[in-house]
Amino acid sequence: MDDQMKRVLATLVQELDNEKISYAVGSSVLLHLRGLEPDPGDIDLFFPAVEQRRVESFFASRGKLVAPRPREPYRTGFFYTVCLEGVQVDLIGHFGVCREGRVYRLAWETPKRIDWEGLSVPVLSLESWLVFYHLMDRPARARRVRRYLAEQGVGRRDLLERALDGPLPPDCRRDIERLLKV
Repeated sequence: MDDQMKRVLATLVQELDNEKISYAVGSSVLLHLRGLEPDPGDIDLFFPAVEQRRVESFFASRGKLVAPRPREPYRTGFFYTVCLEGVQVDLIGHFGVCREGRVYRLAWETPKRIDWEGLSVPVLSLESWLVFYHLMDRPARARRVRRYLAEQGVGRRDLLERALDGPLPPDCRRDIERLLKV
């Protein structure tokens, strides 16, 4: 992560916390903060659906919000991009992915906070991202997350157990079952 992205992320963490907007870091920045991704290309911030108006207001006062056309396989309640100091920030609410005709939604979880650069940063769980990287057909990232969870331990068994209750692609189901046996 370059210095500019670090500055933007640090500023956003402080300002979103000050505004008491519910959010969490996910995707490649989450992996970076866990030592699994050397160079995230952008900052992905996730929000519960109820925060949409506050998110729009907060970010519209900081830059031009762009609502890109929906892309497969994503199904989000809201999605905007905004460029802050040359860094692309994706704002994602009620995140979902469609696979084989079924929409899988990221259940909003109370984010865990981790220490980064002297700040307490709310992050989504790697357990949820293991499932979503499989659903998004990103096997390399799914493997990195699975290995990390196998080595460091599963912190949110409940999320993996809940995922097993529904239909999943075979590779995802197999990874989860292996992790839960550890």
